[in-house]
Amino acid sequence: MSIVIIGSGVAGLAAAHGLRQAGVSSTIYEANSYWGGHAHSEQVDGFWFDEGPHLSFTTDESVQKVFSQGVPNGAHELMARIGCYYDGQWMQYPPQVHLYGLNPTFVAHCISDYIDAGQRISQATNYADWLIAAYGRTFADSFPLPYTRKYWTIEASRMSVDWIRERMYVPTCQEVLLGALTRSHDGDFHYLKSYRYPLVGGFQGFLNALAEGAQIEFAKSVAKIDIKKRLLHFADGSSRSYDTLISTMPLDQLIRCIKGITVPAAVTDAASSLLCSSVALIDLGIRRELPNEFDWFYVYDEMVSFSRVSFPYRLAPSMAPNGRGSIQAEVYFSRERPLDTPPEDLVGRVVNELIKMEILHETSDVVTSRVRIVPYANVVYDHDRPSALAVIKPFVRECGIQLAGRYGEWEYYWTDDAARAGWRAGAAVAGLDVCDMISAPI
Repeated sequence: MSIVIIGSGVAGLAAAHGLRQAGVSSTIYEANSYWGGHAHSEQVDGFWFDEGPHLSFTTDESVQKVFSQGVPNGAHELMARIGCYYDGQWMQYPPQVHLYGLNPTFVAHCISDYIDAGQRISQATNYADWLIAAYGRTFADSFPLPYTRKYWTIEASRMSVDWIRERMYVPTCQEVLLGALTRSHDGDFHYLKSYRYPLVGGFQGFLNALAEGAQIEFAKSVAKIDIKKRLLHFADGSSRSYDTLISTMPLDQLIRCIKGITVPAAVTDAASSLLCSSVALIDLGIRRELPNEFDWFYVYDEMVSFSRVSFPYRLAPSMAPNGRGSIQAEVYFSRERPLDTPPEDLVGRVVNELIKMEILHETSDVVTSRVRIVPYANVVYDHDRPSALAVIKPFVRECGIQLAGRYGEWEYYWTDDAARAGWRAGAAVAGLDVCDMISAPI
């Protein structure tokens, strides 16, 4: 049986890996000249950058095992130091339990509204209502609602609540009061307190064991999938037949590629309605180490272009030349919220904003810079998503295509979720039990 996998990101690699464990061969076709997808890492002028912040905090033993085997030089565990920037002031994350130092009148309004809201989150049918019920109107209007516009690119009222789970911490009244009265207090306020990162090679190193032995053909961008003939056509003019197909390519792209049969208008309309954000990654190599105490921080001010900033050089000594630092800023956009700064001007804007924050002293601090546009960043859980997927996924199954991964399934997956999705897809097409696939020795 000829099993073909589209895409060599985490899910595609995991699907091929699980099949190899079971003695089943497959071929991955990758549009890029490298494997890893959004977990790819690369070095620029001596500085290593991931494609957005990537950390491993999984508790899944199967994922931990494979990740550990991928880093022969080892990985280390770091405590998460997370910050916030709001109205010119630095705070610890999450802000709902770290209001100390802000304007006392503002803090009093936050606490009063929080108490009045009563945390009636079970009644919320959209994300905006959930935020107001969880934190009160004043806090919601000042922190998560503007951040939603920056990060998710739409109003919170247009988002569902089925993605939240442990991602948003709902504090007790005592925690809110204590965080308003003291500068720092301990607690499990975030879904991760520590994380693991490879000592060498960036985050992509964790995927080495998944990629080892994989048959990957690069620079193979899928242009058309002839469902009737079971034939992939690539942008370079070549083609390849298949018996079974696993797709990790973005779901909206997949629908546009399907040929050989009539794609119902309802399916194409549903695919067009799917919303995701894109991101401009601004990678900066800095001539010195930086004074900021955080590993990454969130920015709530809407006049600042970026939503989040991380410091890759703090992840491992190999991530930057000795004595130097690095910064990665994320500017999100979509068809709902276009970029308001041309990509070629983003470095200058971001550097000036970092100078105002006193993270950089002057523009000459930057020794290397670049902007990368990533078209698919985050799947947006708007209210149209469930009904669209209810139309698309049955049609894709009828086409004999197995979906896997964040964009293939259109889910808000973390890296370990994507690995499990790939293993499930491999097991499904081979008629195997996924537990047997991933428990085999590597």
